[in-house]
Amino acid sequence: MERGFLASSAGHRSARTAGAGTGPAGPDATGASTRGSAGSSAPGSAGGALARELAGLLSPGQVVTEGPELRVALSDGTASQGVEGSADLLALPGSTDQVAAVLGWCYSHDVPVVARGGGTGLAAGAVPHGGVVLSTERLAAVRSIEPGLWRMEAEAGVRTSTVHRVALENGLMFPPDPGAGEQSTLGGNIATNAGGPHTFKY
Repeated sequence: MERGFLASSAGHRSARTAGAGTGPAGPDATGASTRGSAGSSAPGSAGGALARELAGLLSPGQVVTEGPELRVALSDGTASQGVEGSADLLALPGSTDQVAAVLGWCYSHDVPVVARGGGTGLAAGAVPHGGVVLSTERLAAVRSIEPGLWRMEAEAGVRTSTVHRVALENGLMFPPDPGAGEQSTLGGNIATNAGGPHTFKY
């Protein structure tokens, strides 16, 4: 079987190229809507009310308002340069329906949202400025793969290394190879349009 190249993500149109093409890939998640502002997560504050509202849309275990998990979500690959943001909470949706619910609620209430993948980006695109950090880390399913069509459907939180492995297991190749492939995600790769050195060849 001739090895093909594939690039796809759930919610994005699949792309096929024969022998020469480029696929999206890259450091990590960004995409932001900065509408309005949000305050502290202290009990009784606007941030506390925000946490309660989103916990109603998700579950208490999918809303993080303090601790190391939230602190990690305040920075990306630019942390070594001292870049760090602030946020009221970290949301961890487990499905696209939950993502839509969080985004819809935040949009209607003028709450800023920044999307986050693996947090390896070097452009501070995943650094929040108040409001909600929406992580895609639990959207990690490879929904389907069709080797004969050089096509894979994968969720935004699938690791780049997983895409490489599944492609190879099916006689295919996914050329984009951003740094930190064990941590970077497909959604972040697409959001930042990064690809690594193999992208120059393919």
